[in-house]
Amino acid sequence: MDYFSLVVSLALIVMIALQIQKRRGLLVRAKATVVENTAMGIALGMIAVVTFFGSSTALHYAVGALLMALVVASFQKAGIAKNGLHSVNRIFMSLGWDRLRFAKLTEDPKNHTLRLNTVGGSWNNIMTFDLQQKEAVVEILRAHLKKDQLEIEGESPRNKRSTRITRS
Repeated sequence: MDYFSLVVSLALIVMIALQIQKRRGLLVRAKATVVENTAMGIALGMIAVVTFFGSSTALHYAVGALLMALVVASFQKAGIAKNGLHSVNRIFMSLGWDRLRFAKLTEDPKNHTLRLNTVGGSWNNIMTFDLQQKEAVVEILRAHLKKDQLEIEGESPRNKRSTRITRS
């Protein structure tokens, strides 16, 4: 029996369970973009090719299938949760509200989407939501971020003083 493959299989099962747990904790789920769907398709294709040509036992095929499940689960857990933001590029961690420096929300009425650009620490991210979710997204962001950390397109800045030039 290949004990290494067995250990890897168990580790993958735990990682998949963590992704599913994060998915269940989402308040608002992010919408997958074309780029994200393409990246997931390429990743799944690469795993399938390596698994098909490199596997010699049933356990190797199981590891390949679990890797595919992990990729899909990772892409499904992107969104806004109670404890912060979960994104695709931070597979096992989330960006907590206390680590988020700035968020900007913009609408794209042409595509019926809402873009959330966030910056936190050495990390920045863009999430896309359905435009119908705007009220929920704004409510959550306002509840967890300070006024100077959130910019919503179309609203006047709250804490910025007007810089009027007057002639004397």
